[in-house]
Formats: sequence, structure tokens, C-alpha cells
Amino acid sequence: MWDLLLDLFFLRNELDGRVGLWMDAIKHELKEPPIRWEGESLRRAGMRHLDCLVAVARYRDDARLRRAVRLLKYTRATGLAPLLGDCLESASWWLPDVECPTLTPVPLHWRRAFDRGFNQSFLLCEHVAGKRGWTVERLLRRTHDTGAQARRIHRERRRAVRGAFEVIVDRPPEHVVLVDDVVTSGATVDACACALKRAGVARVDALTLALG
Repeated sequence: MWDLLLDLFFLRNELDGRVGLWMDAIKHELKEPPIRWEGESLRRAGMRHLDCLVAVARYRDDARLRRAVRLLKYTRATGLAPLLGDCLESASWWLPDVECPTLTPVPLHWRRAFDRGFNQSFLLCEHVAGKRGWTVERLLRRTHDTGAQARRIHRERRRAVRGAFEVIVDRPPEHVVLVDDVVTSGATVDACACALKRAGVARVDALTLALG
């Protein structure tokens, strides 16, 4: 909590007129190409339903990106969404070359969405879709509140999200890209992919700012 308060104090100052320079610094620090997992890499991580996962960076490796994600998510700094969306859009070119996928956000439970006032994943979806000329559609809902995943071990995370998502459209698109701000164990995005494939989606990829 103390770290988060310090982040809020210093980064809010940077947001006042210097956010562009600050985000340029993030992009400059992202020297490595995006992370791309397919096939066996996903299976080793326990993700059996996703076809591809692309992440801008590892969560632990870039302090500014990590702090920006936390500000967006926990302090309603929604002005960061377009700037983080730029990072995500750059990484989106590492997704498989499939024409015109539909982006969908990983949904929050309605109570959490009400408390927060927005879904950060949906804001990121909108920005990437606008840049790429893709479609955004809310395809999923969370059937029950799975609670915070951060302190759970891998097995507990998978148990918590099992059956927690359902498709809310009659005819989902053939190719869907799930968007989330952080993928930790992959349990949530894989549970979403499972629900989508059971509803008839042929291919499900995932795009995230941070992995792990």
C-alpha cells in the first residue's frame, strides 16, 4: 500500500503536463520485442485453450509500465489508457496475421465494475481497435465474483475462474482477441478462451500489456 501511495504521489505530478514525455520513456525502455507464446509455450504455462498470447513486456521488468498499469487500474487515471493503448497497439502487430479480428475485453464482475467505474481492458480495446480499424464487442460476462487473484497460487487461480465466464451473444465471431492489462498465471484469459471456443469461436488470441 505504501508503494502504491508513493506511486500515486510522484506519477500524478508527472501526469500534470508531462505524461507524454513519461510514456515516451516507457517506450524507450521497452527495448526487447513483445513476448509471443504459441503452442507448447502456452501449454507449459497451463493455457490449453488460447492459440496465441502477445504481451508488451514482463510485469517485473519495467517499473514505469508496472506503475502506469497500477495507476490506471486502481486510481482511475484513465488519461493513461490511450498512452498505454499505444504500447498495446504496437504489440498487436505480433499477433497472427488473421484479417479483422474482433477485440473483446476480459470482463469484470458487475460489482467490481461499479466500484471502479470502468473496465480498463475495455478502454485499451477501444484504443487498439481505433488504431487498427478492428471491431470491439463485449462477448463475455463474469458469472460470479472470483475475487482478487493476486495472492493465490496457480492452482487456486484456475479453480477460482473455472466456469466463471459465459458468452453473451448468439453468434460470436470466428476470430477473437482477448484484451487484458495484466496476465499473471493465464488462468483468467484461458477460462475466457474456453468459454468462447465452446460457443463456436474458431480462434482465440490474447493481447496484454504485461505478463507475469
